[in-house]
Amino acid sequence: MVRRLKNELRELVPNLGLPKRIVSPHDISGLPLDAPELKLMRLLGEYRALREQRLSKSTRGQQAAASLVICTLQKRLLSSLEAFASTLRVHRKGLNDHTPEPFDEQQQLNLDAPGADDERGDLPEEQVTEDLEVAVERASKRSRGTEPLTTREVSLFEEMAAIADRGRGLPDARVKELAAWIRANLLDASGRWNQRRVLIFTEYTETKRYLEQQLQPEFSRTDQIAERIATYHGCMGRQRLDAIKLAFNTSPEKHPLRILIATDAAREGVNFQNHCADLFHFDLPWNPSRMEQRNGRIDRKLQREKEVRCHYFVYTQRPEDDVIRALVRKTETIQAELGSLSPVLEKRIEDLLAGGLREGLAGEIEKLSAESEERKRVEEEQESVRKRGKELSAELEDLRDLLKDSERFVGLNVAHLRNALSLSLELNQGLALEPVPGHRPARWMLPRMPGAWAHTLDSLRAPRRKYQKIWEWRDENPILPVVFESPEHIDDSCVHLHLEHRVVQRLLGRFRAQGFVYDDLARACVGQTDDAIRRVILIGRLSLYGPSASRLHDELVMVTSRWVDPVGRKEALRSYADDSEKYTIQMLEKSFEQARDRQVRSEVEEKLKTHAPQDVAELLPHLQNAPRPRRPVNCLPSAAARNLRNCA
Repeated sequence: MVRRLKNELRELVPNLGLPKRIVSPHDISGLPLDAPELKLMRLLGEYRALREQRLSKSTRGQQAAASLVICTLQKRLLSSLEAFASTLRVHRKGLNDHTPEPFDEQQQLNLDAPGADDERGDLPEEQVTEDLEVAVERASKRSRGTEPLTTREVSLFEEMAAIADRGRGLPDARVKELAAWIRANLLDASGRWNQRRVLIFTEYTETKRYLEQQLQPEFSRTDQIAERIATYHGCMGRQRLDAIKLAFNTSPEKHPLRILIATDAAREGVNFQNHCADLFHFDLPWNPSRMEQRNGRIDRKLQREKEVRCHYFVYTQRPEDDVIRALVRKTETIQAELGSLSPVLEKRIEDLLAGGLREGLAGEIEKLSAESEERKRVEEEQESVRKRGKELSAELEDLRDLLKDSERFVGLNVAHLRNALSLSLELNQGLALEPVPGHRPARWMLPRMPGAWAHTLDSLRAPRRKYQKIWEWRDENPILPVVFESPEHIDDSCVHLHLEHRVVQRLLGRFRAQGFVYDDLARACVGQTDDAIRRVILIGRLSLYGPSASRLHDELVMVTSRWVDPVGRKEALRSYADDSEKYTIQMLEKSFEQARDRQVRSEVEEKLKTHAPQDVAELLPHLQNAPRPRRPVNCLPSAAARNLRNCA
């Protein structure tokens, strides 16, 4: 396995479809010193210092529990006043409860917000909140210590609770900045929503609800506001999550959803890049991997835009935010240098943050770097022998040649497949595929089919909702157009037909069966090529049957020759050698692709048809003596039957 950095791939393969990531901090400054976000963090820092001083002689378990409580309070405060106020209330309850209670490792894990790879992510939000509150309460009991709280600790606690309660439900500076950004980027000058979308991440349920409650009235005067904002979290159920994901990836012209507020249940394994290139971290996780997984929801292949923008907020007047800024910078630096954050380095960052945000921590994070041995191991993992510049470009050229050889070996031609399906439809329904103008890649519509095809054609409709009546679903979701080339982006307005698709399998089955239904396969046809030399091909079919007329084997036998007008023909036609035969067959296949665009004049067709029996008689001995096997029926250009029928 060879690992490549995205930057390398962007330079060497410009059309690969990997966007460039721009990390954009939104600096918030100029706030009054008594703003809740600033004052609460100062009071929490003082409260922490007093607790550490009072617990300096306590057991390590009590000190560790006290540190966990402060870390949780800091995370919740950095998220929102709503989250902080609820946790502060539970902390107060635990301090006032003198009943001894153990605090185990599982309860410690409950202090972190669940992610997509955490089984708690599927629990109801009320259950997750309750587990966190129980963990905070027990940790608070554990950290109370033997000495009573000082008067100043109690005073600080009461002051923080009062400020948090007054600030709950009010828009903070980040909400105002976010609302201003939305107005500038998602609304036009007249206040109408444009075609852009934004994904907003937060760790906690309380903050998710707070954001929704703030943004709904902020844009209440815009059109369809009830459908403009949605939330995405783990306990919604798979059907509801899929519906939101489908809506967010649907073209903005067809669905009004513009703002999606998500918890970390959406940080892994979910694609949101189809019509969204802006992501906001309303609160930043302290785990660099979580941060990177969030960014990966839009920074991935099939992104429509060349740049994706990942935004986060920084209070310049709050020293603790310097740590957050340093954490983002360090994560981006390591991503650029090594492609991913190594487990050793990530563990060191987690250890630094385990004690919470404190003065001087930003500098310690900036100084972190991969050890020389670790960096060497990662570089060797990226590529055993580093090839850059011309050598790497040469390797890509070799891979392109290998791809072409593989395509030739498989022998699947998009035009042949499309023509075979279209001919199958013509033979069964009398109507061919109908092109839909104005699309790239080209789209095609299937003709109206009989009732026996209903279940097969259901695979060409939008997904059916759970418990939705099938006739209602069919009425609401018409048959979608089909494409035969992979779309460059996620597109729910068409269906990509491939060899294993139900519709393709059924139509190809009908197509293959035509040779045993019709008795007029012996025919002469004519097609045009760009070559000046006129050529003739005689095609025979050899079939092998077993018991009960089961078809065991089919193969085609071909002989090719230069065609000479019988008027001046002095000797019988002779078959070409292998190289000339191969070239002739290639031209035949190419002519099939252009058959609909090139019409043969009727007088030419009539002349060639008149002399066809003589041509067959002269080439038939060569066909009968041709070596076996030559070319399996499966490899026949599937458009051949169309032209045999059209040109007979």
